Amino acid sequence: MDLVGFPRNSSISSGSRCLFICFSRSVNSRDIEEYPERHLGNRSDSISGQILADGAATVGGELALGKNVLVAYMPWEGYNSEDAVLISERLVYGDIYTSFHIRKYEIQTHVTSNGPERITNEIPHLEAHLLRNLDKNGIVRLGSWVKTGDILVGKLTPQMAKESSYAPEDRLLRAILGIQVSTSKETCLKLPIGGRGRVIDVRWIQKKGGSSYNPETIRVYISQKREIKVGDKVAGRHGNKGIVSKILPRQELYEASKQTANNPGI
Repeated sequence: MDLVGFPRNSSISSGSRCLFICFSRSVNSRDIEEYPERHLGNRSDSISGQILADGAATVGGELALGKNVLVAYMPWEGYNSEDAVLISERLVYGDIYTSFHIRKYEIQTHVTSNGPERITNEIPHLEAHLLRNLDKNGIVRLGSWVKTGDILVGKLTPQMAKESSYAPEDRLLRAILGIQVSTSKETCLKLPIGGRGRVIDVRWIQKKGGSSYNPETIRVYISQKREIKVGDKVAGRHGNKGIVSKILPRQELYEASKQTANNPGI
């Protein structure tokens, strides 16, 4: 039995056998915290048939997956044909199926044949509003609200340009002073489509002594709030599932009593 949620490095053992493991890791690399319902070692509290601990999908010994909502089995102008499902806007505004997700975005710097890449907030040829959340080091600030296309980490990669691609002032410098002009390519870390959220953590990892292959790694963690929308999949506890096809206003839905039918009555 693996019971999780006790203080770190604590354990209860019987001889050389451990009875539980703290901070278990799930398939999605998430920590599972489960708490026992009964005190271990107290036989007076342990009766046959009683619940010892809840799992990741149960509360008080009962299935606790998702939210229970009132469901009507009826046609609605073809919008719920096949596996399509209609829902009320109350599920959106009431945050009934709203969830929070933490996404990690990572970028690395390397040493190229033209020189090392560098992290900076001075990115040419980019609009100012895309760089508004960067600090003096070129990394997004903690607590910033970001949306699709915003720069999370500003990075420039050096590259040698052809003579024909030089600007007139660069050609003048080469002709008079003999200065070798190099150009840089913008290789910033940008927030992808659908990644709107708030920056909750930034980690700048620099290897000791540096490395020509991977000297720096920057990770940005963003918390995203997602509401149920058209195209999402919903499912019941009996294996039935469907796709949300339309979100209807409350006034267009039927008013029903608070009585629900049991499974044999459907």
